[in-house]
Amino acid sequence: MSFQMPWGNYALKELVETQAPEVISWLPQTFAWKFILLLLIIFTLGKVYKLYLNYQRNAYRRDAIAWITKLPSYNANSPEAAFRQLPALLRRTAIMGYGRETVSLLSNEAWESWLDEQCSRSKFSSKYSKLLQQLAYAPVIDIPPLEMQNLVKQITLWVKFHRSQHD
Repeated sequence: MSFQMPWGNYALKELVETQAPEVISWLPQTFAWKFILLLLIIFTLGKVYKLYLNYQRNAYRRDAIAWITKLPSYNANSPEAAFRQLPALLRRTAIMGYGRETVSLLSNEAWESWLDEQCSRSKFSSKYSKLLQQLAYAPVIDIPPLEMQNLVKQITLWVKFHRSQHD
């Protein structure tokens, strides 16, 4: 079947189809925009590098928390040796965050107060006074299970949220 001329809309008979323009590049065309793009790339790389350094500096926190999470639950049958290592773990964590010169001189109440000063969430000198000393030095641990669980939570909080000298 063939259509007779004219077919369709008479107004469109003389219409010529236009050519589509060339694809517009997303890359900057002028020197100023290239310079701004370069600055943005440098700024982004700098931020990524700082995040990487911060991640590396906090590796000691992740290691300490991983060790704490592997502890068994504390009860009468718990291995005492694992819980006796908590004060040493806390001290090693503090040394990594603040340096040996600052931490090694602290002991007893001064140590507990210093821990509280470095982390606003910890209560070693008030709520858990002398428990770290008992864990480290007492021949027999006579800490109730609930109090030991709270002490482990307190140590975990301190490891996670203390301000290090790098912050």
